[in-house]
Amino acid sequence: MKWIRRIHMYTGLALVPWVLVYAVSAFLFNHPGVMSATERTELGPDAFAGTAVAARPGPEAIAAAVVDALRARVVQQQAEKGDEDDATARKTDPSTYRLVDPTTAEWDRRLAWQVERDDGRHLLILGLDRGDGELRRSPPAEKNDEDRAPFRGRVKTMRPLAAVGGGLAAAATATEPKLLTTWKDEVPALFAELGVADVERDQIELRQAPSVDFTMEADGRRWLCSYDLGKGAVTAEPADHEGSITARSYLLNLHVAHGYPRKTGIRTVWAVFVDAMAILMIVWALSGILMWLQMPNVRLWGGVSLGAGVVTAGIVGYLMWKAFV
Repeated sequence: MKWIRRIHMYTGLALVPWVLVYAVSAFLFNHPGVMSATERTELGPDAFAGTAVAARPGPEAIAAAVVDALRARVVQQQAEKGDEDDATARKTDPSTYRLVDPTTAEWDRRLAWQVERDDGRHLLILGLDRGDGELRRSPPAEKNDEDRAPFRGRVKTMRPLAAVGGGLAAAATATEPKLLTTWKDEVPALFAELGVADVERDQIELRQAPSVDFTMEADGRRWLCSYDLGKGAVTAEPADHEGSITARSYLLNLHVAHGYPRKTGIRTVWAVFVDAMAILMIVWALSGILMWLQMPNVRLWGGVSLGAGVVTAGIVGYLMWKAFV
C-alpha cells in the first residue's frame, strides 16, 4: 500500500499542471465572457422599441405560414404533374397538412448580425423569444494589409436544400424569407444607437439565423419541424421516431456540452456540474500540493515529479500555442 500511495502522490503532482488546464478551460467554456477581450453590453427590450424586430410575428404565426406554404407548394406541384405517373406527387395529401397545437411553436437560436471594420468586430445578437439582445465588441485582429487575402468573402455555390423525409419530400424548400431582409434594413440604425456609427447595410453579415420549431400533421402522421429563417428551408422528422445514439457519440457529446442555455433545463444542470467539477479539480490540485508539503520525507521526489510535470506541460503548452497561431 505504501508504494501505491507514493505512485498516487507522485503522478498526481506530475499531472497538476494538466489538471489545472482542464479545469480552467472547462470553466471558460461555461463562461465565455471570462478572460475575453470582447466587450459585452446587455440590451433589454427597450433597445428595440419601435423597430420591426419589436413588432415581429410570433413563432406560431410563422409556423402557420410555413404550413400554408408547404400545402400550397404540394398542390401546385401535383397540378403541374397532372396524370403523370409520379409517385412523389401522388403519395401525399396536402389537405391533411395542419399545424398541431400552435402554442407549442417556439423560437430556436438567436438572430445575430455582424459588422467587421477597422475598429474591430461588432456583433448584434437578438433574442426573438424574449425581445432582448446583446452587443459584443471585439478588438481588431492584429494583422497588417499584407496579411489580408485579396479574395476574402463568401462564395455561394448552391442554394441550400432542406432534409425532409416521408410525405413532405415534395415540399422540401419553402419560399425565401422576407423577415430577415426587413430586419436587416433597420440594423444600421440599431448599431448607430448603440455607438457603432457609419455602418452601411452592405457591411452587415448574417452570422446566425433563428429558426422556429413546431409540430405539424401530414397524411395522418405528426412531424417535428424546424423552419430556418436564414435558408428558408424546413427540416422534419417523425414525431414518433425514437432516436438512437452510440455510446461513443453520447460520451463525446457530454464532453463538449457547455454553457448555460437561455431556457432552464437539463443542460443547465449539466452546466452547473461542469462548473463544480472545474472548481473541485483546482481545489484537488492545490490541496494535493499542500498535503505533499506536509510530508518532509517525500519532498525531494515529490518536487522532482512536480517540476517535471511543470516543465513538460510548459513545453507542450508552448508548442500547442505555436500550432494554434
